[in-house]
Amino acid sequence: TDGRRQAGFEEPKWLGYHKIAAHYKWVLTKLLDERQYTQVLMLEDDLEVSCDFFDYFRHLTPVLHSDPTLLCVSAWNDNGQAPFVHNATVLYRTDVFPGLGWMLTSTMWKELAPKWPLAFHETPFLIIKKKRFWDDWLREKAQTKDRSCIRPEVNRVYTFGEHGSSDGQHFDRYLKPIYLNKQLVDWSAQQLDYLLHPHYDQWIDHLVQSATVIDFQALSSLPSSSSSSSSSSSEYVIWYDNIDQYLYFARQLVLIDDTKDGKPRGSYKGIVTIRLLRPQNKILFLFFLNKLKSNQLYQLFLSFYYLLEIKLKKQKNRKTRYKFTLHFIKIRLQHFLKSAPF
Repeated sequence: TDGRRQAGFEEPKWLGYHKIAAHYKWVLTKLLDERQYTQVLMLEDDLEVSCDFFDYFRHLTPVLHSDPTLLCVSAWNDNGQAPFVHNATVLYRTDVFPGLGWMLTSTMWKELAPKWPLAFHETPFLIIKKKRFWDDWLREKAQTKDRSCIRPEVNRVYTFGEHGSSDGQHFDRYLKPIYLNKQLVDWSAQQLDYLLHPHYDQWIDHLVQSATVIDFQALSSLPSSSSSSSSSSSEYVIWYDNIDQYLYFARQLVLIDDTKDGKPRGSYKGIVTIRLLRPQNKILFLFFLNKLKSNQLYQLFLSFYYLLEIKLKKQKNRKTRYKFTLHFIKIRLQHFLKSAPF
């Protein structure tokens, strides 16, 4: 790691994260800058690969190079547990960097290399500074610039790294049940044009528009494959009002209840796609935020802010950092409303 440490994180417990970030930068620099390869496939040493792993990446390489709205191609699906996947040929876009077996182009590396993090990237969130490691940094909007990664429905990698730098976070509950693809897919016979922009948005929009809207509570009453009629819809949409509601749904289904940069893992524009109950069923969770409700909440917050500001002015002995904190919260909320997908 050339002896450097992120300020404030010099303790030995953070050494693994410094080494990981430095190692990624060294490898990417060596292969893409010095040896001038046009793309690199990054594969961690605690991953088992599927039988069609290399063929999968070989046929997605031209897709990645041809579409500037793509950030990477990944072999990983965060929601790839056995009960939620079925079709080994279906691929999706996600605007949350998946990691765990991923391909990057030299063009993308030229953009990322000058600002690659030493180990951590501290992002202010309200009054708290959140630690972000290299992969969290890569998920931030400043890096993604609204670009997506391609990921499979059925995982092409399986992690057996229960004990690592992150101390096996989520392993037993979410990573151990991941299903590794066993089907030898002939990727040369697959049509992949739908993954390109703008075809993908048209494809996913059609899927959503043709699906049946149901409440989350109605999942238990959907027919099973043995009792379903030919006229029943195979695609369903469940709307969620905010991220907390989605996380509640995720916990009920034992999906990973985690977000990255405010987005559900594996999601694309707020849509999380899984299969449930029977192989031909898709459950789509769609992001929907009521703008009027948000603006009313913001006006209520402003009223509270100004009242508290007046109170602080009357108490001269209060520390000025409280006033700064209030101002910072106000700015962050304004930024959120401007960037919210209304």
